[in-house]
Amino acid sequence: KQREALYAKENFTDEDGLKASELEETFAELNGWNAESDAASLLSGLGIKEGKHYTLMSELDGKEKVRVMLAQALYGNPHNLLLDEPTNDLDLETVIWLEEYLSNFEHTVLIVSHDRHFLDSVCTHTVDIDYGKINLFAGNYSFWYESSQLALRQQQNQKAKAEEKRKELEEFIRRFSANVAKSKQTTSRKKMLEKLNIEEIRPSSRKYPGIIFTPDREPGNQILEVSGLSKTTEDGAVLFNNVNFNVEKNDKIVFLSRNPRAMTALFEIINGNMKPDSG
Repeated sequence: KQREALYAKENFTDEDGLKASELEETFAELNGWNAESDAASLLSGLGIKEGKHYTLMSELDGKEKVRVMLAQALYGNPHNLLLDEPTNDLDLETVIWLEEYLSNFEHTVLIVSHDRHFLDSVCTHTVDIDYGKINLFAGNYSFWYESSQLALRQQQNQKAKAEEKRKELEEFIRRFSANVAKSKQTTSRKKMLEKLNIEEIRPSSRKYPGIIFTPDREPGNQILEVSGLSKTTEDGAVLFNNVNFNVEKNDKIVFLSRNPRAMTALFEIINGNMKPDSG
């Protein structure tokens, strides 16, 4: 604003020229000439269509507002970036874009996320908060998980060996405590038992949610059959056409779509809350 005000003055003095020069230098350092194109690139990458780049925030839906705020956080190449569940409400294509962007990001990023694949793709270090302690691992989520599980197994093995050793010492002391010929050995075993330290493995402070369904009867092999399913919106947009698939017992299926409305409609139809056009 100062820069624009200076250039708008009718009587532009030498002092104004020096001030304008300083502002131009600062503007260039902040990459001001590319500000609009950089903002547009971030918005497009995060799934905000170009036609909405100048839309008021009050006119955007909730998910779009979150994407705009994420673009705002990324804008300006900040030195420190804190992201709390950044993949929430993002489709797969946008998550992949964000992974690539953050992987090439030059500065520090702190991420809290439940998305293990996202963490594996982006993170170079992992902070583990458990047992009342904070530990830093050099590596992504998978490296941390494997390392922590290995450390836990080693602790369990060491404890098992120590407990076995304690039983051996206690058994020896019990058997030969009254034997004069074994008194020195018994005394030695007692000292070893006193020095034996068995560390308790503290239970994890993490709470893992569990979802348990109790069916009225055991299901058969055929769970769901979808045949010739089609759905078009009231404004004429085709969500899907002639969809066919079977779901059998123990199948594990992921549904992917570029259009979240299509995904919502599919599951609403399957649940009996929406009527299909056909199928």
